[in-house]
Amino acid sequence: MTAEHVAYGRLLSVLADSHPDATAVVFAAEDGTEATITWRQLEVRANQLAHLFAELGLEEHDTIVVALRN
Repeated sequence: MTAEHVAYGRLLSVLADSHPDATAVVFAAEDGTEATITWRQLEVRANQLAHLFAELGLEEHDTIVVALRN
């Protein structure tokens, strides 16, 4: 199996299991300071979003749009 065929959720799970405390994302917090999220924290947040989407009636392969501020 090649990397192109691995679902993002599965890849996130593998990274969270193998490197739970490693930094996954670095970003600017609302107060302008640098903030980080670990792989485990990212997996937890992704699962929260997945459950919310399911509660809203979205199903696998449905398309969603994400808008982010610059």
